[in-house]
Amino acid sequence: YAWSQSGQCPFVFLDKNAKESSSDAELVPPELGIRSAVPLGGIGAGSIELRGDGTLQQLTIWNNFPAGAPKFWAFPDALFGMRVGKHSVSLRTVPPAGIPGVAALKYSGAYPMSRLVVDDPSLPVNASLFGYSSYWVGDMNRSATPAVAFSLLVENTDASQPADIDFIFTLPFSVEPESARPSGPDDQVDVSAASSPEDCLAQCTASATCASWSLDGSGTCTLASSVPLNRYTQGAHSGVKGSFEVDKFPSGSYQGPVCLTLHRPGTGPAQGGLSACRSFEENPGSENTVTVSTASSMEKLWGAFAADGLQSGKVTADDPYGAMVVHSKALQPGEKRVLS
Repeated sequence: YAWSQSGQCPFVFLDKNAKESSSDAELVPPELGIRSAVPLGGIGAGSIELRGDGTLQQLTIWNNFPAGAPKFWAFPDALFGMRVGKHSVSLRTVPPAGIPGVAALKYSGAYPMSRLVVDDPSLPVNASLFGYSSYWVGDMNRSATPAVAFSLLVENTDASQPADIDFIFTLPFSVEPESARPSGPDDQVDVSAASSPEDCLAQCTASATCASWSLDGSGTCTLASSVPLNRYTQGAHSGVKGSFEVDKFPSGSYQGPVCLTLHRPGTGPAQGGLSACRSFEENPGSENTVTVSTASSMEKLWGAFAADGLQSGKVTADDPYGAMVVHSKALQPGEKRVLS
């Protein structure tokens, strides 16, 4: 049995001790963090929920609210993961196809923080993922910071050898699943066939006048010169034209990447930048390093991470998928570190 997402009892678990056809089958609520979780994000700046299965759901960070566009229910390809030595795993119990997940996650949360504790005996480390918002009592300006911090606390439980840790966060937000951006005839730049959402996105990227795109379930790709509000549409995909950019400090001792930004030019509600940025505040004096990378598919992006932790990442502006990785070397037996 699984979590129900339709019918008269949405998000209710059917007791597997009862027969499915029984009229007196017991319906029990899901585990903590499955049906909903702490909203993470600045006050009035939109939010994201880090659910108990490791998914990011109910995204309202593109000025989407009940009076305008609906929430994005989930981005299945937006995930956290870690690589311990040569063993790579996503911090998800049900990850995308082809990507390994963990055995179990234990959720706890209270505003402004959520925590997922990894429970997987195959890993030689203890790990906990934290998500938290900027929250300052009496200071609305700082509490409205439009950002969420994510940290991975790792402890090396192998008593015999040190461990190298890589912590990844992916940015798949160029491709919006289960979503359409319907445009009027006057705004349509082109209507043609596309073999995949990535193909439709590439057609928009190649067009000088395209600002957004939609791919319906039949494979029809519509390019538009405007950016209409998104609508939930089963089987469809959509997106806003953009490109990846790497932000670095103009000067100073640190010369590596600071942020990987999906930049979508324009002034509409869904346009602007979305960034994954490194933190400089954990482990003072540590040798943590950061790399960024992009790829034409999630399979290629995860494959490169599994191979070498994206140590030699390469950024191509028009790729649909990006990632930032924090690297921490030689975690000694019994030592704890934070990667953010």
